[in-house]
Amino acid sequence: MQHYVLVAANSGSRVGEQRQLQWSDVQLERHSANGSEQTLAHIHVRAETSKVRTSRTFLCGNGQYFERLRDIIKPKSADELVFTIDGKNQITQRTMLYH
Repeated sequence: MQHYVLVAANSGSRVGEQRQLQWSDVQLERHSANGSEQTLAHIHVRAETSKVRTSRTFLCGNGQYFERLRDIIKPKSADELVFTIDGKNQITQRTMLYH
């Protein structure tokens, strides 16, 4: 849940979009400016997961949260969900409220 909240705070994505986010929807980019390197996440929200049924792509800071989460979860395919217990099912509302 910690990574879920950190990504939500940095991306501004909607709850439903974030719960349905797949690893294939996230591309990480490294940028360097003023001698420091930063990892940004390029997130694609698919039309079928969007509230308004239109796809969009946006850039958010602190992409290192996705890197760290990928190291913890070790997804087997790009079609797995990012925020999940088993890679296939979304985190339930009950689980989110419990934590």
